Amino acid sequence: AGLWIAGRITVFLAASLPTPWIAAAIDVSYGVALAGVIAAPIFASGKRRNYVFPVLLGVFALANGLCHIGALGIWPEAAGLGTRLGVGVLVVLVSTLGGRLVPLFTSSALARSEREGDGEEGPDELMNVVSRVVWADQAAGPAVVVALLADALWPGSIASGALAGVAGLIVAIRSSGWGLRWSVGDPLLWSMHVAYLWIPIGLLGLAASAFGLGLPRAFAVHALTVGAIAGMILAIMTRVVLGHTGRPMRAPRAIWIAYGLLHTSALMRSALVAVVPSWAGGLLLLSGGLFAIAFGIFLTIYAPMLVAPRVDGKPG
Repeated sequence: AGLWIAGRITVFLAASLPTPWIAAAIDVSYGVALAGVIAAPIFASGKRRNYVFPVLLGVFALANGLCHIGALGIWPEAAGLGTRLGVGVLVVLVSTLGGRLVPLFTSSALARSEREGDGEEGPDELMNVVSRVVWADQAAGPAVVVALLADALWPGSIASGALAGVAGLIVAIRSSGWGLRWSVGDPLLWSMHVAYLWIPIGLLGLAASAFGLGLPRAFAVHALTVGAIAGMILAIMTRVVLGHTGRPMRAPRAIWIAYGLLHTSALMRSALVAVVPSWAGGLLLLSGGLFAIAFGIFLTIYAPMLVAPRVDGKPG
């Protein structure tokens, strides 16, 4: 956390430092340090499916370094490559974790609802609510990685567009059986489902842009960054804080507003800007305001939880 904060400060003050390389080194070191910190326990656990996360963070640090190389004028094109690669890494993280957590949390919530007698459907029907498409589960990860790597290297090409389109369809099929309609009454669930849906929307948007079907690339970029990445970050944080502070899994009412503002922001930055490009300036400003308010609501509600003792009396 200290390295991340130091990176923000030194980049902001880079022009007044003896050399801008100081800012670049500190900023890039955050990703390297984070990858190193999580690598030891992940490798010690022996769970091979988690080995990918330190690797992805290492690639993210590389992407950040490329952005600095571009900004310093050493290789101007590196900045664009670094940006695309960095966004791609985060989308892969969201796709991977979302693919595990969204169906798991949905199943758990429905089972808990049935035990508490809150479910309107019978237990047999609830057991069939969340289903998996095995081939799509297996293919989604590699398809997303290949598509986003191709987009980072050859943005807007027919090949990268085709790969993005295939990946988007696979991800959409993968999530089709996760019980979205059963999650509507629980904001902690539907917020994750909606955030995950932005991934196929963004990937299909990349395909449409590459094939010249009338959608600008910005549509896809904002769908993936604001809708999928920021949406999943907010959804996961608002859920796990409740569990780790000993609170019931019920979203505070104001968080409903935060979810709505964030996804409205994503719609403004993607769909509305694409439909009414002449409004782009105003829509982007308004979208940024809604984005900030959404996370401001989160901070206001959840910061007191994080600095207070657990409500169930357990350590932490």
